[in-house]
Order: sequence, then structure tokens, then C-alpha cells
Amino acid sequence: STILASAVTPLLTKLIVGSAVPVSGMSLCVACAKVVLAPVALGVLMNETTPKVCRWVSRFTPFASVVLVSLICGGVVANNASMWTGSSMSLPVLILLSVIMTHLIGFAAGYLVPKRLFDFSEKTSRTISIETGMQ
Repeated sequence: STILASAVTPLLTKLIVGSAVPVSGMSLCVACAKVVLAPVALGVLMNETTPKVCRWVSRFTPFASVVLVSLICGGVVANNASMWTGSSMSLPVLILLSVIMTHLIGFAAGYLVPKRLFDFSEKTSRTISIETGMQ
């Protein structure tokens, strides 16, 4: 799903938002590759070559990921602060609602599809819901 999200997110952004806000699909793909694919590839490589180090480091990675994602999101918001303050409220509200709905739909579909269609356990369905909704 991570690899799919890296390719589909820029394409959907270009398709849905491209007419209202200038969006470079290639720039989004490159940014997604840097933020998503490169760390995943590095993690797989490290886990294959140094599994003991990875087990030790994995104790700290949940906290580190929360901090890093917060910094990335904060940087994006800070870089676009003029959009929030210099435009009518309709665009920021629309963006905020879009983000909220995207995640809510991801959480709901991530839970309901495995649970209802594939009869997965409660624990598995919740795990898939969290993974899907966060992406």
C-alpha cells in the first residue's frame, strides 16, 4: 500500500486539484519517493543486512516517526501559511475537509472491507484500518 500510495496520491492530486491549483505531478512523485519510498527501501536493506541493529533501533522508531511526520506536516503548513491567511476561508476549509474525509474514508474502508468482505479478525481489521487511514 505504501508503494501504491506513492504513485496514486500524486496522480489523484493532479486529477482532482490540478484544475484549481497548479500541481506538478512529477514534483509530487519525486517528493513521495523521497518521503515514502526511500525510507522504506532503506529499512528493508538495513533489516536484511543488520537485523540485530534494526531490532534494537525499533524500540525508538515509533516515537521518532511521530516526531518526523509532525515536522514534515508542520513544514508543509508553514511553507503555505500565506495561502491560509491571504485567501478567502473557502479554500482552506475545503482543503481541511478534504484531508479529514480522505483519512476517515481510509479508516472506514480499511476496517469494513477486511472485516465484512474477507471475514478477517477484529484485530487484523483494526490494524489494516489504522494502516490504511494513516496513509
